[in-house]
Parts: sequence; structure tokens; C-alpha cells
Amino acid sequence: SLLDAALARSVDLAIVLYNRTAIFRHLAAHGVPFAAVAGIDAPPDGAVGLTSFDYNAAVPGFIAACRAAGARRVVQFRVEHFLCDAVPALRAAGFATSSVSLRADPAKGKLLGIEDAGLRAFARALASPRFDRDAIYFFASEYLARGALAAMMDAGVRAPDDIRVATWATAGTGPAYFRDLARMEMDSTGAGDAVADAAIAYLKTGAYPDGSSFAPRWIGGETMRR
Repeated sequence: SLLDAALARSVDLAIVLYNRTAIFRHLAAHGVPFAAVAGIDAPPDGAVGLTSFDYNAAVPGFIAACRAAGARRVVQFRVEHFLCDAVPALRAAGFATSSVSLRADPAKGKLLGIEDAGLRAFARALASPRFDRDAIYFFASEYLARGALAAMMDAGVRAPDDIRVATWATAGTGPAYFRDLARMEMDSTGAGDAVADAAIAYLKTGAYPDGSSFAPRWIGGETMRR
């Protein structure tokens, strides 16, 4: 495999993105120093450390905004199990909540497939006679959000004038909209800095820093306000 080919060289530190348990076991079995960058609570067995991230860290801010907006129902559109899932916390806070899980068409490519899934799913939702214009709609991926926003524009539906929406977003890459989006925003550059700083500290000192982490933040925006 490509991993074994890389391990044939001298490796000072491997950085493993996401909770890749098979790769963790493989590296540990070969005595390769590695750190995980994952949404888990503790370093995997054999790891020198962990940079943790929490996709749900901005959910409390979103819930507070839903409460301030007087929302009674929140509908989440989501793709891939490891992304943000606001539903459990919303339900615990007393909101009527539903979640639409989508599958991206791999033939379209990973990112375009997610965007296309969002476009088609939300176009169908908007066309349904049961569509709830009083709900708040949350799109838990920036690519999913791009597709949903395109479906809204095609249908002549605007946020927050006609419906209220919130999205996942990545700082510097969007999605873009005519109004400032209410969003959970991840700073990818800051996340990269956190991982790089921890790796450099390990290479200099032999100790991976405890508490290395990054997380999204809630930005209120305009698209949940009427």
C-alpha cells in the first residue's frame, strides 16, 4: 500500500486525519510515532498525542440563536456521519427537530456530489406542499449549503425574507450569499496552524502538547432574522 511505501523510509512523525482506527493499529504495530487529528476524547493506543476537534462546538450558539428567533422547529440536512449533527442538542433543548440524511453521487466527485445532493434535495423540499416556511433550515456542510442556496435562488426563495437558514461554512471559502449567512464557521487555516504547531513542538521536544485542539465558532449573520 501507499502507507507501507511511506513507512519504508525513516518517519519522525505521522499525522493521521480523522478517526482511522485501522491506520492507527497499523502504525502502532510498526512502532511509527503518530498523532491523531480527530474528533475523539483521548489519543489512540500507541499514539504520541492528539489534536482534537469538535464539529458540534458551535451548536450551543446555534441553539441560542434559534431560541432568540422564536423558532419552534429546526430541519437539518446532513451528509456523512462525522460532520456536525445538531439534532440531539436541539431536541434536548426542546425544539421539534428532524434530520434529512443525504448520499452524494460518487460519480460526480466527492465535493460536487455533495453540492448536487443538496441542490436536488432542497429543490424537492421547496416544491413540496408540506414545506414548512416557519422552520429554520440548517445545512451541515458548506458544499451541501451551496447546493441548497442554488435551489432557493432557482425557486425565487430568499433568506431571511421567505425562509430562515443557517449553514456550515469555511472561513475564506464560503459559501457566499446575498446576505450575511448565519453559520457555524471553521477556520481551516487556524486548524492547520494548530496541527503544525503541535507537530513542531513534538519534533523539537519529543512531547506532543496536551490540549491541542480546534473548533468551529457560531456567527449570527442575517439569514435567521426576520
